[in-house]
Amino acid sequence: MYAEDTVIYFTGGNLSTIKSVLQEDLNNVEHWMTENQLVLNQSKTKGLLFVTRQKLKNTDVFALKIRGEIIERVFKSLTT
Repeated sequence: MYAEDTVIYFTGGNLSTIKSVLQEDLNNVEHWMTENQLVLNQSKTKGLLFVTRQKLKNTDVFALKIRGEIIERVFKSLTT
């Protein structure tokens, strides 16, 4: 069985805290899915981080993992 279109999000001012909370949530979701015989498809899982331009340079170490593998980060340009 598969679950579709799930979103995990968190907001905060500290990138380290945001990463820690999101990784813990992702681990909990992965555990729950395993317990309920569902599959989290890592190749379809993406990470998107909304930050200011000033903080963008510090996000290169922002990596979330599923089963020890880093999930792909996508970048969306925000234009006004």
